[in-house]
Amino acid sequence: MRFFQQIGFLGNSSGLIHIDIINDNLWIQRDDTGVTQELVNAGIPKDHIVLGFHPAEVRPHTEYAAG
Repeated sequence: MRFFQQIGFLGNSSGLIHIDIINDNLWIQRDDTGVTQELVNAGIPKDHIVLGFHPAEVRPHTEYAAG
């Protein structure tokens, strides 16, 4: 499952949020809105959120799931 929010003007567009659900985890591929913190505030555990916009070698050093 994939969630992608897009805005654009005159044919130029950019995604604000890109979230994939992979193996019961939320993979945040792009977050230009602060939705990651909103998900945590809503009760989703950090160990179920992967910051996919970080390289794989960086993810284990965050407070979120490594993937």
